[in-house]
Amino acid sequence: MQTHPKKRIELIIEAPALNRLLDLLDKAEVAGYTVLPVLAGRGRQGRWSRDGLVGVAGQMLMVVCVTS
Repeated sequence: MQTHPKKRIELIIEAPALNRLLDLLDKAEVAGYTVLPVLAGRGRQGRWSRDGLVGVAGQMLMVVCVTS
């Protein structure tokens, strides 16, 4: 079996920016990607959670990419 070096890139973005990111990945001919919901986390501004969010504006998503 022959293997090929690839890179796995994980991006966490706000839901409204998803389509722009997917367009960029398609233009860059990324081999594949998966979009997952993100429930909570911690960043530069402290802890956050999607609990209590009404719209998609504050929802966060993780996009996992595989590329050369």
